[in-house]
Amino acid sequence: MTEDKELEELLRKKAAQTWQELKLRQLRQIQEQQLRQRVLTPQDVVKEIKKIVKGSRAEEIIDRAVELYGDTAIRVFEEILKLYRSGRIGELSDYELYQILQQLGLRVPLETRIKIAKRGSEQSIGDLLRSE
Repeated sequence: MTEDKELEELLRKKAAQTWQELKLRQLRQIQEQQLRQRVLTPQDVVKEIKKIVKGSRAEEIIDRAVELYGDTAIRVFEEILKLYRSGRIGELSDYELYQILQQLGLRVPLETRIKIAKRGSEQSIGDLLRSE
């Protein structure tokens, strides 16, 4: 008799534990869905895209694209964020972001800097030509 009661008690405990685990899993799924569906402001989108795009010129590309194309650039960045969150893409380099924007027809001109090191100092090519 006591073995039957112990077995029943163990089964009850296991069922309660399984039920709690199931509820926790469902709660986590709901939270993840809410996070994915959360509406981001344009500033949030820019902040998030800056976190996933790496490289020395990433911030310049993002800021320039938003400056030139506004809402269109924000929508492109939102789609990139969706792909990133779903795991379909990983972090991007600045060059990859630049290429994506180019392929979509969003030309983002960047400031070209040519510096020449001469006698221990760096000079821009314009300054060097003016001094000669």
